[in-house]
Amino acid sequence: MTSTPTTPIPPEASVSHGTEGADIPQGFINFRAVRPMTTSGGGRLRPNHLFRSGSFERIGPEGLAHLRSMGIARVFDLRAAAEITSHPAPFPASEGLAVTAPGHSVRLGDLTTVLGNEAMRAADVGEAMIAVYRDLARHFPPIFAAAIRFAAAPGALVINCTAGKDRTGATIALILSALGVHRDDILSDYLETNAAREVLVAMLTTRRGGIDYGRLPPDQLAPLHAADAAYLEAFFATIDTEYGGVDTYLVQALQLDDALRQQLQAALLETS
Repeated sequence: MTSTPTTPIPPEASVSHGTEGADIPQGFINFRAVRPMTTSGGGRLRPNHLFRSGSFERIGPEGLAHLRSMGIARVFDLRAAAEITSHPAPFPASEGLAVTAPGHSVRLGDLTTVLGNEAMRAADVGEAMIAVYRDLARHFPPIFAAAIRFAAAPGALVINCTAGKDRTGATIALILSALGVHRDDILSDYLETNAAREVLVAMLTTRRGGIDYGRLPPDQLAPLHAADAAYLEAFFATIDTEYGGVDTYLVQALQLDDALRQQLQAALLETS
């Protein structure tokens, strides 16, 4: 049984970010709350409880204080160990933030090769991104499982990666799937990242002088910075084809048993 979509899927090119005028702490990028959505069991996601974001490497004292004022005391960092080392987030223990960072070494796709080839077209970059999402389904289950266990604990939380788009988008999609949120609503939330695309491009292309992106011109790099419905659809299609569906994937690959699912529901859904 699936829930009825809370909202229609917005066109990918004209998605509203959903955070205009919202409470966004200083130093954050692509930061937003996952909006309340209904579930197949009649539940509703708690408002201003589950947040998603890009990296916090530029946050300062003002941003930390703002984060605490929003009742957020827990952070799950999906970035790889090398990313955390090169761009650490300044979260001292004295700030009262519980930060969990598995610091993995999972390699996703082969973007480095693609971006280093000047002959590549935008379509090639898009295909490379689809490969990244397929690899997320295949190679990221231990990190997904850890994130779900983290989300099942009490208290408002933020899940982040570098851009708050791909690893974060897939993780949020699985959490919402575990809660019984309709796939259309999951996709709608994922696509909201497109409203932050200009900010993401500015940050990601200047943080290392743009050297991570080879010599491809901006129009050919556009698929790298987009939240494209085809990417998330490839993620779920890989789960369907190779694992027999998202429910089986959650149980077998992510070890989501009934007790953990109930904990997740208790943590993230409103109480009647």
